[in-house]
Amino acid sequence: MEDGLPAESDHEGLLRDERLFSNTMIESMPGILYFYDRQGRFLRWNRNLETVSGYAKEEVAGMHPLQFFRGEDVERVKERIEEVFEKGESSVEADFVTKSGQAIPYFFTGRRVDFENQPCLVGVGIDISYRRRFESRLQESERKYRELVENANSIILRWNAQGVITFMNEFGLKFFGYAAEEIAGRHVLDTIVPPTESNGRDLKSLMEEICSNPKSFEQNVNENILRNGERVWIAWTNRIVYDTRGKVAEILSIGTDVSERKRLENQLRQSQKMDAIGRLAGGVAHDFNNLLTIISGYSHLLLRADLPDDGARDKITAIREASARAAALTRQLLGFSRQTMLQPRLLDMNEAIAETSKMLQRLIGEDIQYATRLAPNLEKVKVDPSQLDQILMNLVVNARDAMPTGGKILIETANVTLDATSGSHLEAKAGPHVMLAIGDTGCGMKPEILSRIFEPFFTTKEAGKGTGLGLAMVFGVVQQSGGGIDVCSEPGAGSTFKLYFPVAKEGVAVRPEPEEQPAGTHGSETILLVEDEEAVRELSSMILKRQGYRIHAAVNGKDALRVAEAAAEPIDLVLTDVVMPNTSGPDMVARLKEKWQRLKVLFMSGYTDDAVVRHGLLESTLAFIPKPYTPEALVRKVREVLDGRPPAEHGPA
Repeated sequence: MEDGLPAESDHEGLLRDERLFSNTMIESMPGILYFYDRQGRFLRWNRNLETVSGYAKEEVAGMHPLQFFRGEDVERVKERIEEVFEKGESSVEADFVTKSGQAIPYFFTGRRVDFENQPCLVGVGIDISYRRRFESRLQESERKYRELVENANSIILRWNAQGVITFMNEFGLKFFGYAAEEIAGRHVLDTIVPPTESNGRDLKSLMEEICSNPKSFEQNVNENILRNGERVWIAWTNRIVYDTRGKVAEILSIGTDVSERKRLENQLRQSQKMDAIGRLAGGVAHDFNNLLTIISGYSHLLLRADLPDDGARDKITAIREASARAAALTRQLLGFSRQTMLQPRLLDMNEAIAETSKMLQRLIGEDIQYATRLAPNLEKVKVDPSQLDQILMNLVVNARDAMPTGGKILIETANVTLDATSGSHLEAKAGPHVMLAIGDTGCGMKPEILSRIFEPFFTTKEAGKGTGLGLAMVFGVVQQSGGGIDVCSEPGAGSTFKLYFPVAKEGVAVRPEPEEQPAGTHGSETILLVEDEEAVRELSSMILKRQGYRIHAAVNGKDALRVAEAAAEPIDLVLTDVVMPNTSGPDMVARLKEKWQRLKVLFMSGYTDDAVVRHGLLESTLAFIPKPYTPEALVRKVREVLDGRPPAEHGPA
């Protein structure tokens, strides 16, 4: 070695090592490597090219690079080769065709290099079969996912942290009434969430709520709005998607329409509330009617007496009239609680409306048009005529009050058939019904008012103008009669109440006229009077004794059995309260009739939740007088039962 230079043999050794290293690297590459000139003559390639293609070394040496491709790939690869020589580099995906004809997907990349003063191409090809299979599976998975999403019977919604809707599936678009291009890019709070007090909030507060307590956001039920303005309730399941920084990127929401469930829940709550208030009202009415019986009875008796001319008669008359108004109020209490004593009769609804039309027209005044549209051949229904009159009067008066500057009231009837899906008719059962509709052109009602109109004591009228019991009474009596109610109303568009009564199964229907009562109400029969309220018992006993009857009084059912056994003469009539402690009136009567089968019975009560009444419908074979009653009504009813005449319709005494 001279001047620090390696010997010739060492230099050749380094070259050999370099070539060995290069050959080792080339042959170790997982893909195929090739090197050819501008004319497409192969100058060098690795063994993988031979292995993959199936061509021998001598065959590859005589081939052109384009011979490894076919079809459209030939032209594309040719363009990429030209691009390499012109621009310095390029790449292409194409199927590499082997000697056996197998096409293998490859990714080729090439770069121009200068070799021995001429441009050449050095390139590498990588088998992308696995990637192609992965992409194919990914596309198939995406296709199935889209198919699942688009065909799902639920709303699928994606929206970002800015509240912008990025996707909604086909079901959701049809449900809300939008086209895809109409809703994409719209703000979720301005599109499907109504600006109400319950839901209206800005995006910032909503996102703060989501971020602070994401668990609470996973499930929620919201009121949403369709494109046509209809409100619906949707149960949402939400999943928050975070970005790499832990910030909310988007929210995936899946929704199900639960409007019907919500309606049923509200109906159940309303029913439970009505039932609870009804039970309370019934109990109050029972005690109150006993007191009114006393007040009304003694005021009637006093007015028969000779009174000094010092204004006493006017004062007592005022007491009697006040008791009558109080009695009407208790009837309304019992009406909405479905505990009123109904006396249903087969009747023609058209005839009933015709009979009350004159009275209704007097109620509404001259500035309101009154019209009827009554269907011919209307089916018959079984309804309490006096309660039907009360229903018509309540609804017509409400319609009048909704039109202070005038308008029109239309009463219609029709034969209709409700099917099993007629859920909006509240508790009306499927089958043939007679519809009674009362419509007006008044101010209408907002949804929040409409949802509460049947609640007892709820009223929009000024203080002193209404008790809030009118519609509650209508609701109770209609349902007690086996029917249901629909109400349609919009602000400024009037209101229509549709009442559905089941068609009566009995044949010919008539609204019977009350039989004329004989003038005489005296008698000499023996009456067993059973009443637990002492003042009512004493009043009734005094009234009947004045008419000549022999009275045996008992304080309850057990006492009545003892008194009946001890009576010297046979009992002709039992006049008994229905609701009493220990033994009820019906139970006591049943035991008495075991011994005296021909015993006549007259029930009385201010509250009727017992065995005498089946869901408020009085059995036609039983005689009943409601409290409060006047002395005249009591003696008339007693004489009627003793004489064995059919019971006449009882109205307010």
